[in-house]
Amino acid sequence: MPADIWSLRTFCIVTGGGKGLGYSIVVNLASRFASGSVIAIAGRTEANLLRTQEYVESHYPEISVQPLVVDLCLRDTYDDIFPTIFSLQSINAEDFQQVMLIHNAGTLGDITHTAIQQDDTRAVRRNLDLNIGSTMLLTAAFFKFFPDRTRFKTYVVNISSLCAIQPVKSFSMYCTGKAARDMFFRVMAEEEPDVRVLSYAPGPLLTSMTTHIIDHVGDKDTKQMFKDMKDNEQLLDCDTSMMKFVCLLEDDKFESGAHVDYYDVEKICDQ
Repeated sequence: MPADIWSLRTFCIVTGGGKGLGYSIVVNLASRFASGSVIAIAGRTEANLLRTQEYVESHYPEISVQPLVVDLCLRDTYDDIFPTIFSLQSINAEDFQQVMLIHNAGTLGDITHTAIQQDDTRAVRRNLDLNIGSTMLLTAAFFKFFPDRTRFKTYVVNISSLCAIQPVKSFSMYCTGKAARDMFFRVMAEEEPDVRVLSYAPGPLLTSMTTHIIDHVGDKDTKQMFKDMKDNEQLLDCDTSMMKFVCLLEDDKFESGAHVDYYDVEKICDQ
């Protein structure tokens, strides 16, 4: 990616942008984006989104943040999302030189049961709808709204996981969702050579999700693995992971569609 990436007026949407890694993504991008850029943050909890908005706009007043309270897996259509954001911000697509779609939202699903015990039809379908279906549908809506690759530099980022390529006991839902998303974006990268596509695995993070895993995961080996990482301070701060993510965007050396793990990135950005 050219060195002037941060000089381009950018429209970016981040799903799950209200807390944890999503919050860190928004803040780190806002600190670098050009004046006049807009970041839309989608999530289910309005209070979290408003806290993200307040922090960014107080620290980086040249950046606008548009909260969007939405449950992505309950929508009948996704085509209204981008027109709604642009209407609320009183902006036009032509105002931007660069567009980014960052798929961060996702759920662990049921981590109390083994793979062959996943017999709750409603739970399985909701998990697949959020982790896979909504990702595909939001991506399609994004490209309907921004169809002209000659006008925009276009980037699509899938927040992935080591679980996309490595099985973890009790994580059948999560691993399946992450693996499917990686493959969806690999196919898209083949089909859309003008779009830069990245599946970034941020490493083991110190978030509320980790606490939930330790407290609720069914498999004792998986529980101990996460407990050991926490006790030995091997879990990463979200901002530490985001430093490498930013470098991936700046350097633009990744193969489009590739799965890149935090530990695969050699260069770390200066603070």
